[in-house]
Amino acid sequence: MTRVILYELNEVPWQIVDLYVDERPNSVLAGLLARSACLTTCNEDPVALQPWRTWPTVHKSLYVDDHRSFDLGQDPD
Repeated sequence: MTRVILYELNEVPWQIVDLYVDERPNSVLAGLLARSACLTTCNEDPVALQPWRTWPTVHKSLYVDDHRSFDLGQDPD
């Protein structure tokens, strides 16, 4: 069984991550990145992703109209 940890680092430019890793090569983040794969996803959903929509989209692999999670606090029906 392959285990996957999905870690989302929102809105942090890679140049900041690279700078941190260069300055702290023995850090947990440096070690993690050395053993990890970095994948970029594309979402062509016509509804703009916001934090409360991103996780249902990623976990369900569905666009917003399909998973129907539009706003925080909405009636689940």
